Amino acid sequence: MESRCPNRPGRLALSLLVGSLLGCGSSPDAAGSGDAKFPALDAVVALDASHETTPETPDGAPRDPDAGLVHTDAASWDPDAAVVAPDAARREPDAAGLPIDAASKDPDAGLVTNDAAYEPPDAVPRDPDAAAARIDATPRDPDAAVVRIDAAPRDPDAAPGDPDAARLPPDAARLPNDAALDCPPGFEGAPPDGCFDVDECARGLGACDAPALCANTPGGYTCDTPFDADGFTDLTAFLAPDARLVFLAADGDDGLAAQVHGRGYYQPDDPEIGPDPTHPFGEIVPYGTLAAARAAQRINRRIDGNPGEPRYPEWMLFRRGDTLDIGQTSPLEAHVGGRSARERRVYTAWGPDALPRPVLRGTPPTWITQWGSRGGGQVAVASLEFAYPPDLDMTGRTSPPSIGFAMAYGASDVLIEDVLFPPVYNNTIQSDADEVTVRRSVISGNWNADAHNQGVFVGGAGDIVLEECVLDMNGYLEDPSRPATWTRGVRADTPDVPGGRPDYGPWPNVQPNRSFYDRNAYLSSYRSMRFRGNIVSRGGGGGAVQMRVGGMAARNVFLFNESALTTCHEQADRGFLQDADVSRNLVLHDDHLLPPGGFGQGLGACAGAGFTATATDNVVAHFHRWNNGGALLFGGGVPAFAAQSLPGQRAAFVTLRDNALLTPRHGAALWLEGTAAESGVERAAVASNAVAVTNTGRVARAGDPIAVDGVDFGGPDVGGNDYATPALAPFGLGAGPIDGRFADWQAAGFDLAGHQHADVTALAVAVGWPDHTRDIVGYMQTLDAAYVPDEAVTVDAGAPAENRRPDAPPVWRVLRDYVGFPHDRAERPPMTEAEARLVARRYHAFLTFIERAKANRRGAYDRRYTADALNDWVRAGFGKPVVGDR
Repeated sequence: MESRCPNRPGRLALSLLVGSLLGCGSSPDAAGSGDAKFPALDAVVALDASHETTPETPDGAPRDPDAGLVHTDAASWDPDAAVVAPDAARREPDAAGLPIDAASKDPDAGLVTNDAAYEPPDAVPRDPDAAAARIDATPRDPDAAVVRIDAAPRDPDAAPGDPDAARLPPDAARLPNDAALDCPPGFEGAPPDGCFDVDECARGLGACDAPALCANTPGGYTCDTPFDADGFTDLTAFLAPDARLVFLAADGDDGLAAQVHGRGYYQPDDPEIGPDPTHPFGEIVPYGTLAAARAAQRINRRIDGNPGEPRYPEWMLFRRGDTLDIGQTSPLEAHVGGRSARERRVYTAWGPDALPRPVLRGTPPTWITQWGSRGGGQVAVASLEFAYPPDLDMTGRTSPPSIGFAMAYGASDVLIEDVLFPPVYNNTIQSDADEVTVRRSVISGNWNADAHNQGVFVGGAGDIVLEECVLDMNGYLEDPSRPATWTRGVRADTPDVPGGRPDYGPWPNVQPNRSFYDRNAYLSSYRSMRFRGNIVSRGGGGGAVQMRVGGMAARNVFLFNESALTTCHEQADRGFLQDADVSRNLVLHDDHLLPPGGFGQGLGACAGAGFTATATDNVVAHFHRWNNGGALLFGGGVPAFAAQSLPGQRAAFVTLRDNALLTPRHGAALWLEGTAAESGVERAAVASNAVAVTNTGRVARAGDPIAVDGVDFGGPDVGGNDYATPALAPFGLGAGPIDGRFADWQAAGFDLAGHQHADVTALAVAVGWPDHTRDIVGYMQTLDAAYVPDEAVTVDAGAPAENRRPDAPPVWRVLRDYVGFPHDRAERPPMTEAEARLVARRYHAFLTFIERAKANRRGAYDRRYTADALNDWVRAGFGKPVVGDR
């Protein structure tokens, strides 16, 4: 909303004052914000003392045009007027006078009304001999440009002179005497031309967390969060009064539906609809085909990109419990969008929530497509399941037939929620797509033998939210649900198997063929990337999530991944680097089926030059295997990219604080890139972490010597760390590695306030870990006391029953007997049988948990199978507070 702050020509101080009373300077929290209107001036205003006045004669005789300026009690005056009319209406010399009680000023004549409202009956009479009047007995500061007004401001929408005009509270719009020299925050322009309210929502300045809606207020904005009791978006927040509502069902009748109300569609005020179209009050006559339902709606096809073409906030609703065949046609066309973020085009389900999502079955190139430059955007897709035909032959395919969703070319205000996708070869948000939120959806089983693939790829887009989704088994070179085709690899160094690596052990063909470079999520948002509350598991060979330019990752749970998360990459677009915030995440159990020596890492917090990276309050626990150089917690900068001759960039400041790290076997717990190297850190603080590495002795590692003055590693200013480990070597200190004695480490200037403990039990007591043994098995047993994990679980247990191999080996035997790489055996021996059987139990518990998490939907939402619930339970064992909601 554009509301102009008024001014009167020639009166800078007065125009500023009136502008302030009209709301210029108000904030969303000020009285009168929201729907209230800021009233106009309704008080007697004194002239600036610098203007000399000559009083009028008692009988109102005309003023001498050559005399000094005449004082006026009107709210404003025309400084160019030189003649006063006999009836006291002030005017320009050539203008016709207006009567005293005129309701408005002639905009072309400079006339000023003498409305009685300017001199309220109870106002203190003005002294005609005074150079400056007193207002309500409040003396005017002669040195100030603006006089304080104690009168209640008047509603500018009320009729002039209306004594009953609504008043705002007396303190609603007051400014100090020395304010109003410029337009206040939330407004733009400059006196005397006027102040204009900035519509933060229209300009994308409102920092509302999608799908919350931004609502403009004078000088600010508010955020309306349309969530129901279970945390799903209340879609009625997007319902426009003129929306056309079309319903579809498997047994629908196109002919009958076309006759509904003589127009072929419903409207929100029809008696059958009620307040929520997803739960209509009356009997609905649905369409039976997608083509007929589309024909009943208005569709803008902005092929020419004309922004002036109308857009329509139509709704298409599919009946719950039904399966509809849609062939190769996507329900949502690329160039179709809604009217605004508040009046979206909606595709969703109707009927009782107890019924499952409607299933749309087909093989469209893309299930959800939005191209913003041609009309896409302002869309919500919710509570749908997409599926391939049951007779689809996947033989000989190198990828699934479809893309899940594709957002590009400025598509904005897009919400995808509670959608179950089939395996696809990618989901993408790129090419200036903006304000896209994907939440509470299931993205699983994506693969492509010929190209990179991820659960979600984000590149060149801005303000993206991925929230409370399940991302499982994405980033594969072959169908991970068909173990008969499983090969042996994860690394791209095998001559005979593309993307594979040589098998050195007695168990070939025990895992899907994965690309080392693909993963569950590949995120490179150019303005804001928020990744939170997600369950991320069994990612491709490259791990779970990579956030190339930074962003926020919070409240996520990472399960059975090679690597969990890193916030920078050598190929990052250096022009869009951001701060990195990695907090309150849980990394639990690593990928047990990877061969020994596979690169593994927990959480990496790194950023580019001039930016900060923070990893706080995370838990990384119960890794099963050795790795070849990763760390449980990593801090650094952006590496160099040789292919493009891009230098590395050091992070300005890295903080690793309040994290709990526990593992029986790993290459390193903490890894901090040194200040002397590219991609290192300029300054760092490593404090209040509790670290237990029970059989390697390696706590920290650096890519190069670390300057003591560049790192506050548990120093007195930041608090010490606690360790339970046999030794601390190797850790570069510039003068060479310390031999592992804690005393030597402190003597070299590291962790002067730190403590070393004899074992994990002693550490737990010291730092307040009530139960550090908590794992996925224990969590499942808290939910179901009768649950017993199947220790004989096979390597293909996560596949559909019809695709399992009759000779598939059990997980524990593979882990116990896998020979591994010859050069690793001395340092990294295979698991014992007891260790291997523990991993098998955890894997079975994970499979149970992940399938129930995937089953969560609107109407059947069990919070126990969410990232927040599992995270809270494990964190409590490490003495951490709950992660909280949204």
